[in-house]
Amino acid sequence: MEMSLLKSYSDQITLKKLVSTNNCRVGDSAGYGNAMVLYEKFGDAADVMYMCEYKAPHKLKSAEDIVIQVQASNVTMTDCLIRGNSWYKQAPLPNTVGSDCVGRVYGVGRAAFKSGVRPGDKVAAISRYLGGSAKFTTVEREDIIPVPDGIHPSIAVSIIRNYVTAYQNLYRCPAYPMERTDRVLIIGADEAPGEAAVELAILGGAQVYATARSAKHPYLQSLGAKTFSHKDEWLSRVEGRMDLVIDYVGEDGFESSHAALDEEGQLVCVGIKQNGGTGADLFGISAMSKWTRFRANFVLPRSYFYDIFESIEDDRDTFVRDAQRLFKLYTFGKISPKISHTIALSEIATFHQQLEMGEVKGTVVCDPQIECSKDTPRSSINEHSQRRSKINEANYNACLGLSYDDETKSLYSMKIRNKNDEVVNKYWDDATIETNESDYF
Repeated sequence: MEMSLLKSYSDQITLKKLVSTNNCRVGDSAGYGNAMVLYEKFGDAADVMYMCEYKAPHKLKSAEDIVIQVQASNVTMTDCLIRGNSWYKQAPLPNTVGSDCVGRVYGVGRAAFKSGVRPGDKVAAISRYLGGSAKFTTVEREDIIPVPDGIHPSIAVSIIRNYVTAYQNLYRCPAYPMERTDRVLIIGADEAPGEAAVELAILGGAQVYATARSAKHPYLQSLGAKTFSHKDEWLSRVEGRMDLVIDYVGEDGFESSHAALDEEGQLVCVGIKQNGGTGADLFGISAMSKWTRFRANFVLPRSYFYDIFESIEDDRDTFVRDAQRLFKLYTFGKISPKISHTIALSEIATFHQQLEMGEVKGTVVCDPQIECSKDTPRSSINEHSQRRSKINEANYNACLGLSYDDETKSLYSMKIRNKNDEVVNKYWDDATIETNESDYF
């Protein structure tokens, strides 16, 4: 792997912005307790990103703070847009790369400790400027999400970012949550959340149409999706027919994706097309990304722009509930996250460039504990997924409090209560046990 893209230098003025210590050094990780990938100005990955390694105490800023020893973080196109100032909100500088992470609690503030957080707890965190591309990061107590011990960190971070995004795109839309037998079009199904959306939509009983590179078609078809490659190929076949369209690309300002909707369909816009270079052209913020978001929310009818960061800020309880639901689905073998690349911190700049050029698709996870070397063994995350404990259907249903009705051939629960605390006998299909749970607590 070519590593020359990531700069390293030990500017003491730079480091004082980041750590309160003079014991700083760059370029040799031996004996140094922390490392982070960051930038001090917006621009191309090769020009502005560098890795800082330093030896410093991990101090808590307040009694509510928690230090996480990071085990995995996603490398995403959103990170590229933020770094290039092509996102619709401008990042504060300097900015440490990475907007999510999964790891173990390393340090706990007094108030956080009293609330039950303990060193060694496995947790996740997600926010725009989290700084997850580091060996350690500090978050507030209220920002952590518990993660089951039995789930590999790379799988867990994929679920937190990609599967929660996909699940909420399908079921948390303001006007049109997906229902069984809906016709669903997923544009950009070779993107990380797009793959998850295909899997979850099929699990929920939808008829799924997916656009992706031809190399991805066999996998998507194995899940049960009908696949297309180019807009000229799919638009004529689905135009005016789709109940729900999720666009992870934003190629033409969502024009073609909106044209695919039927008269009552809903469009969920997620992707923002990168416009190249730094996007600061309107008060320091990308005008194109601002317009894309505004158009999706206010110009196009039956359209909604989804931002995972706003989702967790607006309704954290629902976000955490959705994450726990998806952890459960993984544990019971209902979903199978795929990791396309596991990389070191020193490879992030290279992968930023490859993501921007479209050379890399799928889920890219950074493991900050590994060093970049041709001889470095990469843990096989997908093999871990296959080796996870298999629980038979009877135990799966029993764990959810479900039983089987011979007459209707359906699963139902006698213990689910609605918001008025009334017991309901709602029939479930196995594929929609979790997805229909949004009506209940």
